[in-house]
Amino acid sequence: MFKLDKAVSTRLVAVVLAVVIVIAAVVAYIVLYNPFGPPEEIPSEIRIGTVLPLSGPFSVEGSQALLGMQVAVEWVNQHGGVKFKGKQLPFTLKYYDDQSNPDYAVQLTQKVVTEDKVHVVIHDWGILGEFTAPVTEREGVFSIQWAGGAEKLMGQGFKYMTSFHAPLTSFYKNVLKVIRDVDPNATTVALIWRSQPGIELWTAGARTYAAEYGFKLIYDRGYPPDITDASYILNEIKSLSPDVLLVSCYPPDGYTIVSQMRDLRVNVKWVACQVIVVKPEFAETFNKAAVGFIQDSHWEPEIKWEDIASQKGVEYIGATNEELMQIFFEKRGTRRPASEYGMAAAQIFLLKKIIEEAQSLEAGKLIEAAKKIDVYTCRGRFKIDPKEPLKQIGLEAPPIVVQWQKHGNKLTYEILYPYEAKTANASPMPTWEEKEGYPTLEIQLFH
Repeated sequence: MFKLDKAVSTRLVAVVLAVVIVIAAVVAYIVLYNPFGPPEEIPSEIRIGTVLPLSGPFSVEGSQALLGMQVAVEWVNQHGGVKFKGKQLPFTLKYYDDQSNPDYAVQLTQKVVTEDKVHVVIHDWGILGEFTAPVTEREGVFSIQWAGGAEKLMGQGFKYMTSFHAPLTSFYKNVLKVIRDVDPNATTVALIWRSQPGIELWTAGARTYAAEYGFKLIYDRGYPPDITDASYILNEIKSLSPDVLLVSCYPPDGYTIVSQMRDLRVNVKWVACQVIVVKPEFAETFNKAAVGFIQDSHWEPEIKWEDIASQKGVEYIGATNEELMQIFFEKRGTRRPASEYGMAAAQIFLLKKIIEEAQSLEAGKLIEAAKKIDVYTCRGRFKIDPKEPLKQIGLEAPPIVVQWQKHGNKLTYEILYPYEAKTANASPMPTWEEKEGYPTLEIQLFH
């Protein structure tokens, strides 16, 4: 029988003991400290939390957004739920009304995270989302910004939030493109804006794209958010006679400005206002005075993004706009929804895709999955720029431009851009004197 000499045997025993000690140390470290954490539990449902302005000055936007989320959650659950670790899990939605109050929005977001223990958060509408985002970031919860200035927050180093809302600095890009394409003789732009963080980013984008498209900015002025008399600004604009007027506003001040433009007969060939123009309430409030107003839009039900996705060879996810409208009609009648309805619904479809790709509810894994996704939804294309992944923003610019136009005795809502989906060509705004001569127009919200 072969025997090892004593020295070799001693060395072999020492090596074996060393290996055993190393293995034991590694096992002990994993058991005690496990840097990867324990295996992720599979919940019975995936809980989504949101806080929205269901009352107060932004209640139209908030209520339409809530309906969009509820419809999308129902659609996902009816179509098999979320594929997660070999199971099909349903979405549930927990929501609160912040009454359009930023302080209350923060408190309720904290509540939905720490008390309701949601897995993910879809942030508040508009400027309110800038107040709620720090809560989810501090708590390490993945979130989606869908209607606010995400680039400002990303600049603060937010790691766990993505955005399916165009950068605020990209607003007016396609509006000015459409005006330039149809009216090469337009040369001058006036810009007025509500003095408020976030909205000032709209103005920065307006300046950038005005220069890019060859316009000269001849007036640039802010106004207080609580303005009730804009006549001093509008009279100055009237004296300058710009070809284009860009109004960065929210509903209260925007309605004041449009009303006083009418009363003072401030005639401008092209007028674009943010937020207010895309609402049916704008046409109901102003009727024939609404003719000619333009806005870039984040969602319109006529757009068949599934067809555009097919043409580009990109995956389409979630319900189509046709499906969303069928459900809307069943719930609310034949009224045209505000854009927030489709905008918010898209977040649910995107969230489903992100979770299925990540196969995790951990914030870090979800944001990494979001950076790799390229899909179309009812809102358009979501794709984070690989050259600027830290921005974590999936939409380049508001993809649609719309305008109220007069056709016969009807006030119609027309899509001007994207050109492959347009329902009409852009048309300069008639003078107020011309509009005054119109009869009361029948509002036509659909084609």
